[in-house]
Amino acid sequence: MELEKGKTYQSSMEEMPSNFYFLGTLGAIALSAMFFLMGRKSLAFFIGLWPPTILAMGLFYKILRPSHEPVGEQLSRAAEQVTKTTR
Repeated sequence: MELEKGKTYQSSMEEMPSNFYFLGTLGAIALSAMFFLMGRKSLAFFIGLWPPTILAMGLFYKILRPSHEPVGEQLSRAAEQVTKTTR
């Protein structure tokens, strides 16, 4: 049962695009700024701690389990072109 939960979690994280982490970070920054301007500074500071955590989770997961997004293919093609031009 636990193995199935782990696979379900991994497959759902694999389907999540990298832009999700970026948008979540921007949303947390905007929400923090909004609360700061409304005078709720302690809540704004608490929410302001979320962006680095969201980015760290995204980077950590993407490093451990690289996705099959087309961005990786584009990067590998660009790296091949750079190595060909430097030879």
